Amino acid sequence: MKRINQILTVGLLICGLSFTSSAQNSSKDGGSGDNAKMEKSRGADPNIKVGERKNGDGQTSKAVQPAEQGARGGGGCKALFDNHTGNYVYCYIDGYLEGYVSPYGNGAVNVSNGTTSLYAVAEFTDGSKTTWGPISKYCSYQTFELELYGSYYNWYLY
Repeated sequence: MKRINQILTVGLLICGLSFTSSAQNSSKDGGSGDNAKMEKSRGADPNIKVGERKNGDGQTSKAVQPAEQGARGGGGCKALFDNHTGNYVYCYIDGYLEGYVSPYGNGAVNVSNGTTSLYAVAEFTDGSKTTWGPISKYCSYQTFELELYGSYYNWYLY
Protein backbone atom coordinates (compact mmCIF):
# COMPACT_ATOMS: atom_id res chain seq x y z
CA MET A 1 0.00 0.00 0.00
CA LYS A 2 2.85 2.34 0.82
CA ARG A 3 4.41 1.67 -2.60
CA ILE A 4 1.12 2.49 -4.41
CA ASN A 5 0.80 5.79 -2.51
CA GLN A 6 4.34 6.75 -3.53
CA ILE A 7 3.66 5.95 -7.19
CA LEU A 8 0.39 7.92 -7.16
CA THR A 9 2.05 10.89 -5.47
CA VAL A 10 4.87 11.02 -8.02
CA GLY A 11 2.39 10.60 -10.90
CA LEU A 12 0.17 13.43 -9.64
CA LEU A 13 3.19 15.67 -9.11
CA ILE A 14 4.40 15.10 -12.68
CA CYS A 15 0.91 15.68 -14.13
CA GLY A 16 0.49 18.85 -12.07
CA LEU A 17 3.84 20.26 -13.17
CA SER A 18 3.20 19.55 -16.85
CA PHE A 19 -0.29 21.10 -16.64
CA THR A 20 1.08 24.24 -14.98
CA SER A 21 3.77 24.56 -17.63
CA SER A 22 1.32 24.25 -20.53
CA ALA A 23 -1.24 26.58 -18.93
CA GLN A 24 1.29 29.40 -18.64
CA ASN A 25 2.26 29.25 -22.32
CA SER A 26 -1.20 29.06 -23.88
CA SER A 27 -1.36 32.66 -25.23
CA LYS A 28 -1.84 32.59 -28.99
CA ASP A 29 -1.90 36.36 -29.53
CA GLY A 30 1.08 37.44 -27.47
CA GLY A 31 4.60 36.53 -26.62
CA SER A 32 7.71 37.59 -24.86
CA GLY A 33 11.35 38.05 -25.64
CA ASP A 34 14.65 38.53 -23.95
CA ASN A 35 16.01 41.99 -23.38
CA ALA A 36 19.42 42.44 -24.98
CA LYS A 37 21.86 44.61 -23.02
CA MET A 38 24.47 45.90 -25.45
CA GLU A 39 27.65 47.55 -24.28
CA LYS A 40 29.50 50.28 -26.14
CA SER A 41 29.71 49.22 -29.74
CA ARG A 42 31.01 50.51 -33.03
CA GLY A 43 28.98 51.03 -36.15
CA ALA A 44 25.33 51.64 -36.76
CA ASP A 45 22.49 49.58 -35.36
CA PRO A 46 21.14 47.52 -38.29
CA ASN A 47 17.59 47.80 -36.89
CA ILE A 48 17.52 51.60 -37.29
CA LYS A 49 16.99 53.25 -40.69
CA VAL A 50 16.29 56.83 -39.49
CA GLY A 51 17.70 57.72 -36.07
CA GLU A 52 16.61 61.33 -35.69
CA ARG A 53 13.86 63.62 -36.92
CA LYS A 54 14.15 67.34 -37.54
CA ASN A 55 11.51 69.56 -39.05
CA GLY A 56 12.40 70.83 -42.50
CA ASP A 57 14.92 68.10 -43.38
CA GLY A 58 12.57 66.48 -45.91
CA GLN A 59 12.01 63.27 -43.95
CA THR A 60 8.55 61.80 -43.99
CA SER A 61 7.09 59.38 -41.48
CA LYS A 62 6.96 55.77 -42.59
CA ALA A 63 4.20 54.99 -40.09
CA VAL A 64 1.15 56.28 -41.98
CA GLN A 65 1.55 57.39 -45.56
CA PRO A 66 -0.84 58.64 -48.21
CA ALA A 67 -1.67 56.14 -50.96
CA GLU A 68 0.51 57.99 -53.49
CA GLN A 69 3.53 57.37 -51.25
CA GLY A 70 2.98 53.60 -51.06
CA ALA A 71 0.61 53.18 -48.12
CA ARG A 72 -0.16 49.59 -47.23
CA GLY A 73 -3.89 50.17 -46.76
CA GLY A 74 -4.49 53.14 -44.50
CA GLY A 75 -3.95 53.75 -40.81
CA GLY A 76 -5.77 50.65 -39.65
CA CYS A 77 -3.37 49.58 -36.90
CA LYS A 78 -2.01 51.13 -33.75
CA ALA A 79 1.57 50.57 -32.57
CA LEU A 80 1.66 50.92 -28.78
CA PHE A 81 4.83 51.17 -26.68
CA ASP A 82 4.22 50.59 -22.94
CA ASN A 83 7.30 51.50 -20.87
CA HIS A 84 7.56 49.85 -17.42
CA THR A 85 11.14 51.08 -16.84
CA GLY A 86 12.63 54.23 -15.34
CA ASN A 87 14.32 55.10 -18.65
CA TYR A 88 13.50 57.29 -21.63
CA VAL A 89 13.00 54.94 -24.55
CA TYR A 90 13.25 55.75 -28.28
CA CYS A 91 10.55 54.02 -30.33
CA TYR A 92 11.14 52.78 -33.87
CA ILE A 93 8.52 51.51 -36.32
CA ASP A 94 9.87 49.65 -39.35
CA GLY A 95 13.30 51.08 -38.49
CA TYR A 96 12.18 54.72 -38.42
CA LEU A 97 12.27 56.81 -35.26
CA GLU A 98 8.71 57.85 -34.42
CA GLY A 99 9.32 59.35 -30.96
CA TYR A 100 10.15 58.41 -27.42
CA VAL A 101 8.29 57.28 -24.32
CA SER A 102 9.05 58.74 -20.90
CA PRO A 103 9.74 56.55 -17.84
CA TYR A 104 6.66 54.51 -16.84
CA GLY A 105 4.69 56.06 -19.70
CA ASN A 106 3.23 54.84 -22.95
CA GLY A 107 2.67 56.13 -26.44
CA ALA A 108 0.96 55.04 -29.63
CA VAL A 109 1.32 55.73 -33.34
CA ASN A 110 -1.17 54.81 -36.05
CA VAL A 111 0.40 52.58 -38.65
CA SER A 112 -0.68 51.19 -41.99
CA ASN A 113 -2.00 47.65 -42.31
CA GLY A 114 0.63 45.03 -43.07
CA THR A 115 3.74 43.62 -41.47
CA THR A 116 5.03 46.04 -38.87
CA SER A 117 8.27 45.91 -36.90
CA LEU A 118 8.54 47.45 -33.41
CA TYR A 119 11.90 48.21 -31.81
CA ALA A 120 12.82 50.22 -28.71
CA VAL A 121 16.16 51.56 -27.44
CA ALA A 122 17.19 53.18 -24.15
CA GLU A 123 20.56 54.97 -24.47
CA PHE A 124 22.81 55.78 -21.51
CA THR A 125 25.48 58.44 -20.89
CA ASP A 126 28.27 55.82 -20.76
CA GLY A 127 27.52 54.88 -24.39
CA SER A 128 25.74 51.63 -23.60
CA LYS A 129 22.16 50.91 -24.56
CA THR A 130 19.36 48.51 -23.81
CA THR A 131 17.24 47.25 -26.69
CA TRP A 132 13.90 45.49 -26.95
CA GLY A 133 13.01 43.67 -30.16
CA PRO A 134 12.76 44.04 -33.04
CA ILE A 135 9.54 42.08 -33.25
CA SER A 136 7.61 41.92 -36.54
CA LYS A 137 3.97 40.85 -36.90
CA TYR A 138 1.24 41.23 -39.47
CA CYS A 139 -1.25 43.84 -38.22
CA SER A 140 -4.66 44.47 -39.80
CA TYR A 141 -7.00 46.85 -37.93
CA GLN A 142 -5.51 45.77 -34.58
CA THR A 143 -3.28 47.09 -31.80
CA PHE A 144 0.30 45.83 -31.81
CA GLU A 145 1.74 46.42 -28.33
CA LEU A 146 5.34 46.18 -27.15
CA GLU A 147 5.48 46.09 -23.34
CA LEU A 148 8.95 46.97 -22.00
CA TYR A 149 10.46 45.81 -18.70
CA GLY A 150 13.96 46.08 -17.28
CA SER A 151 15.11 42.58 -18.23
CA TYR A 152 12.52 41.36 -20.76
CA TYR A 153 9.62 42.39 -22.99
CA ASN A 154 6.18 41.12 -23.98
CA TRP A 155 4.25 41.70 -27.17
CA TYR A 156 0.54 41.52 -27.86
CA LEU A 157 -1.62 41.70 -30.96
CA TYR A 158 -5.28 42.41 -30.25
